Amino acid sequence: MKWAEFDADGFPRGFYADDIHGPLMLPVFGPEPEPGADGTVSPAPVIGEKRNPAIPPGVVEITEAQWLDCVGAPGRRRWNGRGIEGVEPQAAKPVAPDHPSLSDWRVGLTLWRRPDGTLRIDELTAKVTALVENRHPLGRIARERLEYANHVERAQLLQLAEALGFTEAEIEESLWRAERVRQGDLSGTWPLPANLVTA
Repeated sequence: MKWAEFDADGFPRGFYADDIHGPLMLPVFGPEPEPGADGTVSPAPVIGEKRNPAIPPGVVEITEAQWLDCVGAPGRRRWNGRGIEGVEPQAAKPVAPDHPSLSDWRVGLTLWRRPDGTLRIDELTAKVTALVENRHPLGRIARERLEYANHVERAQLLQLAEALGFTEAEIEESLWRAERVRQGDLSGTWPLPANLVTA
């Protein structure tokens, strides 16, 4: 006998088999009886049953054929409430990296221009210089990140976004551009994916 655990979308999350995990329900034994006159001890009586803790709640009983179908086509089978059905996997959405190298990030900014032709790296450098000169508390932090870090971190960029003159969407685009540079593309003419997701 086999069981499967499915996620909210019906895709298999785990499989369980009685020959490996035991039965779904386990016997509950009562107290052992006293030894008989001849010294033999009878087995304790079964007084009920309990759920096997090795098999999570919410599993669905499946056939051997359904199990083979699921394990033979990972990501292409799901439970629809009545049985297993085939599905075509969705194309993976592009993901912006969480912490690209500072070098890739700066090159990505160098290749990124405003509509008026201003390079985003020049804009950023001027903004950071002004913050330092005006003794803004974030100025020195921004300069350290811009000039000396090994990597840039999404979380820190988001905290510095306003000081750096970036919107949250522009931070995500800057990280995506850094990933294109890391992959060796220095054209700077990449279309930003409409379905960009954050890591």
